[in-house]
Amino acid sequence: MFAKDAIHRIGCPEKLEIEGWMEEKMGDVGGEFQGGAIDVVTPDKAKIWKEKMLKVLGNG
Repeated sequence: MFAKDAIHRIGCPEKLEIEGWMEEKMGDVGGEFQGGAIDVVTPDKAKIWKEKMLKVLGNG
């Protein structure tokens, strides 16, 4: 889970910009499902997640 305050610091225009980047990268995609979640992860949380994954994978 990411820090709740991090999501509040990123406003709607920024989320829309990120979504635009994602759509450009993906190009045209068919189907009826459209995902819309953008999870914002702080560098501290990413570091903790990486350390946990290294342990799970046996590399830490």
